[in-house]
Amino acid sequence: MEHPYAQVLRWTADGETVQWQDSLGEWHVLGDNELLAHIRETAFPPERYSLKPRTISINGHDVPEPLRGPLPRGTTYWIVTLDQPCEAIWLYGGSDERDIADAMNLFHSGRYHATREAALAHAEALLSFTRTET
Repeated sequence: MEHPYAQVLRWTADGETVQWQDSLGEWHVLGDNELLAHIRETAFPPERYSLKPRTISINGHDVPEPLRGPLPRGTTYWIVTLDQPCEAIWLYGGSDERDIADAMNLFHSGRYHATREAALAHAEALLSFTRTET
């Protein structure tokens, strides 16, 4: 049986930024030493830890990082557009090298997100380049 904190420890070993949820529901980034102290004391259950969501900066706006690789077949994702994000379902099922390359090119465009909110934030950041103050 795996140690209850094994995944959290793997994240730390991989150099990921780990966050912890306090009793008020707020998230805090923990340094490696703080995290190890938490685990040693088993003060909080493993479910109270997660990876800090990665972001990218677009014109001063921090937005969730887009999806970067093919998804499991049937996964819903959102495409960034400049009006309303478009919901889509990943139906890729090809197996030859050209199909795989085409699929990866879609994700390298950086316009695919796991949630509608992330796609909207991305679109707002892009529009900030051309939007004028009224």
